[in-house]
Amino acid sequence: MQVALFIQTASVLVAAITVVIGVNAWRRSLVGGKKLDLAEEVYRRFLNVRDLIGEIRSPIGYEGEGLTRKRGERETPFESEILDRAFVAVERYNNRKEEFNALDALRHRFTFYFGEDAAEPFNDLAAIMRDIFSASRTLRRSWLEQGRKEMTESEFEVHLKRMQDAEEKFWAMGEDDPLEPRIQKMISTIQEISRSTVNPKITICSLTANWWQSARLFFKCS
Repeated sequence: MQVALFIQTASVLVAAITVVIGVNAWRRSLVGGKKLDLAEEVYRRFLNVRDLIGEIRSPIGYEGEGLTRKRGERETPFESEILDRAFVAVERYNNRKEEFNALDALRHRFTFYFGEDAAEPFNDLAAIMRDIFSASRTLRRSWLEQGRKEMTESEFEVHLKRMQDAEEKFWAMGEDDPLEPRIQKMISTIQEISRSTVNPKITICSLTANWWQSARLFFKCS
């Protein structure tokens, strides 16, 4: 009688453990699938945004660019031409901002699944765009002052350095581009996060953590 009771109890216990492990595995699979889909989408969008930044900073100009800028009442044609040219990067961004907004909309969900450190590439992107917009504002003033405002030699050196620094961020400058290393770092970071989801490293610690999670869930449900 006691043996039969023991066997019955053991059978129920084994069945319960099997159910809990199965549910836990299903839950991990479901979450893992969501993380994988999210990682792939975010990585793809970062690559797209990287290409868009190249278009925004292209030194090649096109006829009619900059005309969406709101003009001042007393602007001369000469001033309008310069200010329009400094506005080109902003205008190009405005024409592509849906892609940037779509990526930014994924930020909170991405950090929820991958942790606060996963916000780093999003922060890098925001900082890069701030520098481009800041360069646009600086060039509006610097280009207007160039050759039109009297300066001492030291003032002109400061003016020239400020203008050159802004131009290097405003336009893609090839090997000497100060923003390119930051853009590459942003892509490398998001690539590493995505890769760790697609091909996670299996270690003793990760296996132990998964076993402990399953055990805690079993005892919680029993």
